[in-house]
Amino acid sequence: VGKRLLQIQKDLEIKLIAKEKNDVKRANLYKKQALKYPNDKQADKFLYNAFVAYMSSGDYQNAINTLETLIKKYPRSSLYGSSLFELGKMNDDILNLKKASLYYSKYLAVSKRSQNREILMRKVCRIEIALGSTNAFNSCKNYAFKYRSKSKFTIYEYIESLFRSKKYSEMNQLINTIYFKLPLTNNEKVIANYKLYKAYGAKANGAKAVAGIRRIAASAGNIQGEALRYVGEILYSDVKNAHLRLNSLKLVGGHVNSLQKSIEQNLAALSKLEGTYKKLFNSKDSYWGIVALYNLGEAYNNFAEKLKNPPTIKGVTKNQLVKQLGQSVNEMNNKAKLYFSTALSTMRKFQIFNDTTPKIVNSINRIFNRSIQFDEIILTPDYVGSEVPESLKDEF
Repeated sequence: VGKRLLQIQKDLEIKLIAKEKNDVKRANLYKKQALKYPNDKQADKFLYNAFVAYMSSGDYQNAINTLETLIKKYPRSSLYGSSLFELGKMNDDILNLKKASLYYSKYLAVSKRSQNREILMRKVCRIEIALGSTNAFNSCKNYAFKYRSKSKFTIYEYIESLFRSKKYSEMNQLINTIYFKLPLTNNEKVIANYKLYKAYGAKANGAKAVAGIRRIAASAGNIQGEALRYVGEILYSDVKNAHLRLNSLKLVGGHVNSLQKSIEQNLAALSKLEGTYKKLFNSKDSYWGIVALYNLGEAYNNFAEKLKNPPTIKGVTKNQLVKQLGQSVNEMNNKAKLYFSTALSTMRKFQIFNDTTPKIVNSINRIFNRSIQFDEIILTPDYVGSEVPESLKDEF
């Protein structure tokens, strides 16, 4: 009889609490009820009801404290999982990220079939990245291998974070043990390898990354955007000094045969230079392609200048020699104009902005005797797709 009367009393108390319209008072009464009857079968529900009322009143801190009491006292409650989730969400909302990650992780451990599992695993991974936590690697690894396609963007964010922080060893481990095991496009593989190349340079890991870029570039024909620019950079680095070798080639005077031979050597070197850039041009990267076009234009223009002022040879006056070489000068100038014009049209089409851009404009003005303004070429600088040259950064 005593137990029955006690139950009647409890039921009456709960009905009265439910009728309380003030959220804070109702929350306090539910909480008091749970503390008064801790062994009651509904004690966990009283605490959860208190949490709901606190949330309705906007009292986050008491709402958090109440659920923390629930999960501590009633780990076997049917409300345990949802309480963990709500704790994660509330701490996330007030930017207490460390606790948010903790509670989301605990929720994921007990709620294997949660419909929002992918979203929460991604959230935990990103929170741990933001915190710079030692747990980030394992959290993101679990997410990546559970959701291989959906996780790619988040894992790349992690790579970027480690790169900016110069944590190259961790980045290398992340790329090689996790990122490269995801279903990546060739573009994504090139970009990841480029990060390793920029981090390690000529060291073993950097050389391995460059080899990876070359291998992808040689076998794939669908490389685009940022990745294509990196391919172009690698290909150009192979031949970046090739045009400088022509500076050492002089025209030899004294005898017509000597002059003719030196002219042929220069022409052969120019032809070789064009072949040197073949791989770069075939890659269709315009960013580094215009650098090569400019180099070729300068090389032909410089040779034309050599022909305009040839060394003397026996039996022919300077004026006669200059006149005889006039056609060759025109041919070399035309070749220079072709390369400069192609570089200019490529710049305009793709709005390329790099260290070579003003050089091309200056060369066009010089060789065509024109006065093109720089802003006629670059109307919208390619800030997203290209790096602003160091020499021009202070201008903005």
